[in-house]
Amino acid sequence: MTDQRLAGRHILITGGGGGIGTALVKGLTDSGARVFIADVRAEAASEAAAAFSDAGWAEVEVRDQTSVEQLVAKAVAHGGPLDGLINAHGLSTYVPFLELSLEEWSRIIDVNLTGTFIVGQAVARHMVEHKTQGAIVNIASTLGWVGGPNRVHYLASKGGVNMLTRGMALDLVSHGIRVNAIGPGPIVTEMTRPRWDDPEALKATNARTPMGRMGQPEELVGAVIYLLSDEASYTTGITLYIDGGWTAQ
Repeated sequence: MTDQRLAGRHILITGGGGGIGTALVKGLTDSGARVFIADVRAEAASEAAAAFSDAGWAEVEVRDQTSVEQLVAKAVAHGGPLDGLINAHGLSTYVPFLELSLEEWSRIIDVNLTGTFIVGQAVARHMVEHKTQGAIVNIASTLGWVGGPNRVHYLASKGGVNMLTRGMALDLVSHGIRVNAIGPGPIVTEMTRPRWDDPEALKATNARTPMGRMGQPEELVGAVIYLLSDEASYTTGITLYIDGGWTAQ
């Protein structure tokens, strides 16, 4: 029996052309949802959508409010009112604190945190207007909780996503909108290539992880489907960590 927990739902996903994003698109579709894929890379978004006959796609710059508002309009025009949102866009770089420029700090904060705010607000306003009992899932990170070297800008952005999620949840609960996050640990994607493509870095990461390995994007799908589904009807304002045991230490 196939999983149809999201049957009939229309869900927008930013960063849908990335490693985590494409795994989520497949999982959502397999669960019966109609998906609209957005990415700053038009080609990546179109390629991700090509595998699914009813999926729509658009290019978006999450740091730009006008671009995001146009995205929501395109998604609604393609598949009707939105029932869900996944903010899966994100950037990460490795820079020691003493060498971190204000420009790079701002770039990561603007995409990971401000972009999540802009997209979340635009979709939430749409849901309130259409009286949709919707659900929003933000992608945070284990590193927004436990910290790590040479990534203070990324840590701050993802720690901010944790608190943004809580604040959104409290402000939107009266409208019937639930807001949660997942906090992935070390997952094999292009973003984490410096970690898994270097034997010594991979060895260190696996040694730091109680389960002894990095995760795969597909291992995040079940948690996101749960948080978007009616099974999570009494769940809002949490960050669910999927990290091989990092936050247990």
